[in-house]
Amino acid sequence: MQVEVSQLSKRYRRNSVLDRVSFSLGAGKVLALLGPSGSGKSTLLRCLLGLTRADSGTISLNGQDLALSKRHRFLAYLPQHPEVCFNPRWILEQSLLEPFHLLKLETTGQSPKERLLDISRSVGFAPRWFSRYPHEVSGGELQRAALVRAIAASPRFLLADEPTSMLDPILSASVMQLLLGLVRERGLGLLFTTHDPELAKLVADHVLNLRNGKLSG
Repeated sequence: MQVEVSQLSKRYRRNSVLDRVSFSLGAGKVLALLGPSGSGKSTLLRCLLGLTRADSGTISLNGQDLALSKRHRFLAYLPQHPEVCFNPRWILEQSLLEPFHLLKLETTGQSPKERLLDISRSVGFAPRWFSRYPHEVSGGELQRAALVRAIAASPRFLLADEPTSMLDPILSASVMQLLLGLVRERGLGLLFTTHDPELAKLVADHVLNLRNGKLSG
């Protein structure tokens, strides 16, 4: 299975944010998108997810156009700021169960809560945190909770926007190990953005450089 992006462009007023960007991401592969702040990395992810409408270009899955209505089945998003995933007035369990209800996810004989427990254990998110509010857990725990929410629908590809930039070095390494573990164990395709060239070279199968909306590499 492969996601293919062809000639994707996005312009705001007179400024080109993405300029005919093309690349592909296969299942079980890790692709790093390297670039400084303002290079268009987050805009690209938002276009892939359908949160921002591209001006031109195509996004396809195995050669077939990936309709906006179907993207949530295949693409999941891990934001740079995990707190945006959670309603601050809800305990974490409520937010983590929400995708099961909104997307009417099948749980193959399990209750949504049982399925949630399985996913949480797989990424090291302790069930004891379920009863906490988002502001009552650490940044590392909240990033794990956001990862639980992202993979609840069993996506085939994970798009992670600067997943370690808000964490200290030890937590950063832990989160990257979790993401790479999902690639190995679930066959996920992982696209992550970063401004750290050493991290990109260390963990990615391929590194793309994005500057001024144009790709190289």
